[in-house]
Amino acid sequence: MLKKQYLKTKNVCKVTFSLPAAVQGETVFLVGDFNNWDEKATPMKRQKDGSFTTVLELEKGREYQFRYLVNGTEWHNDWEADRYVPNPFSGDNSVVVTEGDAAPAAEASAEAKPKRATKPRTPKTPTTKTKTTGSKSKAKTQQSS
Repeated sequence: MLKKQYLKTKNVCKVTFSLPAAVQGETVFLVGDFNNWDEKATPMKRQKDGSFTTVLELEKGREYQFRYLVNGTEWHNDWEADRYVPNPFSGDNSVVVTEGDAAPAAEASAEAKPKRATKPRTPKTPTTKTKTTGSKSKAKTQQSS
């Protein structure tokens, strides 16, 4: 799972990478473009719930391919990556996209929480009603509410 936080003071996006507890392992390393695919450069920390996490500050406006290396032998993708691309080893790499500004994060949260539907309002237009009293007719203009 990926969690992104766009920093206003720096040109970076703080990304939390999480591998769920369902993927069991003793050691997990985050490996990707950001560390030149060094299999030992970015260890992940085991959490109380059994998941593994690590946080990186990545340059905004870029895409980074990555994978999780479990126990030094098993490669796993992120289940909620921004997208996937084929790799030369008959599989896919996960991709994290860091947008160029903080606006996409706001849009993403707006998409995650749909706005409440509102009833369309009809414009107030004058209508003419005819009222008959005895032998005389009177035309009266009313505002509809």
